[in-house]
Amino acid sequence: MKEITIQAALQGATFRLKSAGVETAALDARLLLQAAMDMDHATIIRDSHLVIPAAQYDVFMRNVERRAAREPMSHILGTRDFWKDSFYVSRDVLTPRPDSETLIEAMLDIVPDKNAHYTIADLGTGSGCLLISLLREYPNARGVGVDASEAALAIAKKNAENLLSSGRAEFLSSDWCSALQTRFDMIISNPPYIVENEISTLAPEVKKHEPWLALCGGKDGLRAYCQLMPQIQKHLAPHGVAVLELGQKQAQVVTNIASDHALIVSDIRCDLAGIERAIVLKHAQERSET
Repeated sequence: MKEITIQAALQGATFRLKSAGVETAALDARLLLQAAMDMDHATIIRDSHLVIPAAQYDVFMRNVERRAAREPMSHILGTRDFWKDSFYVSRDVLTPRPDSETLIEAMLDIVPDKNAHYTIADLGTGSGCLLISLLREYPNARGVGVDASEAALAIAKKNAENLLSSGRAEFLSSDWCSALQTRFDMIISNPPYIVENEISTLAPEVKKHEPWLALCGGKDGLRAYCQLMPQIQKHLAPHGVAVLELGQKQAQVVTNIASDHALIVSDIRCDLAGIERAIVLKHAQERSET
């Protein structure tokens, strides 16, 4: 094989990814090479003249081709950063997104006492990123993550083993709250909310590689909210807080669904793009008590 330097490999991979329609071609090429060579960014730049060993170059090029086929970077690398940590991911879970950090920010603002012994439920936990991030912010809290997918639960458990002390998180196979017996101080959820016939319009990384059940919100995108609201009303502690992720332009209709089940919206938070992304719910009786 012809000797290939780091600089030449990056140039070739960037061209290949651009040709495949990858918008972040240069960044992805660099991250893939860093992973293949176990180097950080500074070393890749400093040693750009070095020749890549054949075995590492083969790994790099295989992963470049996977990315050119529009497989998500998170699936290729096996991890994705979210909030303050790195989480294991696979095609069995929704890849954590920066937009979902809006839910963590909202909960931290609304529940500022980090030392209390809260109980937390994460409905549709996926990778466990929401639950685990909250548990790391509230060190005396304990939580339960539920998901209908056993494969997703395996990923969530792996993340909990990596990031939490033993016993702080439990994971249950459940259709939303059906396996839960108690009330919780905090409930958090990123339910599926994409309109079914719009999934085909999404980027290939999403529509071809992410789990359908974590994306599809039914014909109107609202199926999960209709299922969740009565269960949240039942399982949220009297003075508890629930934070749910929203799709674009869903805030008002989800507010109406919550109201139908004796829940009030105390806040709606926007993500960095200004999109209404998180809805904060409490029991309706709190309004009359305040």
